[in-house]
Amino acid sequence: AKADLSPVVTRLHNCSVEGRSFNVRVWEPMKLDANPIDIVCLSLEFITPARIAEPAWHMMSRAICDQWNARMWVLDYNCISSKAMEANSLEPLQDEVTKAIESLPIAKQFVLIDSSLGETTHLVFKLQSRLMTSLIINFRGFHSDDFANGDMCPKVCKRFGMIRDWCKSKNIEEMSKLLGDYAFANTPEKIKKTADQYKAIGSQEPAQFFEHAAFHCGRIQEDIMERTKMYMRSVCDHQAKGIIAVGAFSPAMWTLEAAPRLAELLPAQRIEYIHMGKSCWALEGPKQALQVGKLLAKCLAVVTKPRYQSQDEENEQDDPDAPLIDPEIYRRAMQDLERQRQLELHFKENVSSLAPESRWWPISELRFMWDKVLLIDTRPKAQRLVSWIPGSVAQEEVTQALLDKHQGKTLVTYCQLGNSSSTYAQSRPTPDPRWDDAKILKMGMAGWCFEGGVLEDASGKLTIDLVAAEAEAKFYPVKCNVKVVGAKGGGGPFKALFGRK
Repeated sequence: AKADLSPVVTRLHNCSVEGRSFNVRVWEPMKLDANPIDIVCLSLEFITPARIAEPAWHMMSRAICDQWNARMWVLDYNCISSKAMEANSLEPLQDEVTKAIESLPIAKQFVLIDSSLGETTHLVFKLQSRLMTSLIINFRGFHSDDFANGDMCPKVCKRFGMIRDWCKSKNIEEMSKLLGDYAFANTPEKIKKTADQYKAIGSQEPAQFFEHAAFHCGRIQEDIMERTKMYMRSVCDHQAKGIIAVGAFSPAMWTLEAAPRLAELLPAQRIEYIHMGKSCWALEGPKQALQVGKLLAKCLAVVTKPRYQSQDEENEQDDPDAPLIDPEIYRRAMQDLERQRQLELHFKENVSSLAPESRWWPISELRFMWDKVLLIDTRPKAQRLVSWIPGSVAQEEVTQALLDKHQGKTLVTYCQLGNSSSTYAQSRPTPDPRWDDAKILKMGMAGWCFEGGVLEDASGKLTIDLVAAEAEAKFYPVKCNVKVVGAKGGGGPFKALFGRK
């Protein structure tokens, strides 16, 4: 994906609305041709600090601006006055955002990205005559008529009242605990990394960030049906095509149910799902930003053509109405997610106790210290004949002489899931003192494959083939071509099957 990204120029554009002055971040290509496409981005996720959202928008701009000759104008909470956030309705805030858009030096027709968790989505109706297309991301809060009388309503209101109090008191520690609800992360390490980054950056955010977050939660607590009533009164005549993007793991009550209700009012818009996403894509890393950028490109393809496109690409261009993710790919992804969850559960219940916690090395550590480790494969020889992690050595090759050649390197062992590698690492197979602190790759080769790690065969080529015992095979990603052997793995018949010495 990085090979398709282009350099961009970023700058601050100063706006003045009714005596207030604020800056808008602008991204544009190095070479901006005449008549560029203007993309107005409403970056108003109440839980996402501007300095965390900015790298996500930057990544998207590199995928979009040069190819589509586009400028991206990103408005955040700085365009909203304290007066609007003291009001007892959303309308003053939406009016101020509208005036901020109208103050921008952009074309009459523009593209709108609404990333406000439903707070400013109503502008799709209000500005419909000016919109070329729109991308609505994780729209929320459009409930059924009887929701207000249900059992969940008072519980939700109470929770948002509690979140509002955290925001008012700038309690970034408690706010960071919400990340599990709003950002997708499939490992404890990723969750911790995201939370640590959130606390470090969020603690330095200006008062406007917390003021806006408190206002957002306060409106839900005080009148949870406010948005529902607003949309029920709305009519869209312009019908510009666009996409309502929904995180596949977003809450059902808030997003997965709200999006179809909005789509009924906007029949020209279609729903697409953000793979491995919850409610706040900007918190989920650069891959998610590129996935949302791909959705934006599909919106743009409806109204214009990319600036750079070979004849082959033009002939093979995807149907803009086709879903972003093939149903079969999505099914396999969900299957992988369940397998990874089962792997983590198996490790926790059956493997983690085999060695002290300090011995288990997360795969992310291995990636960053690749040149500082000696990776040792402890699987049976017949399994290693088929594939291995590149750069690793077989346990049969480990001698003190070999270790002496790798002085200063940390010893890291691995097997399929962590069982035999933990035993081997603690058995001190040579006199080398480094065995006292040798590491074990957490969740083994299966975890490595889930993290995107590659395997290598005897010829040095990348492969998806591997051999595992029946009890281990079920923990590998669907993409892996796993040949199953007996309970203990290995075995003479497989040498003949693969035809390798």
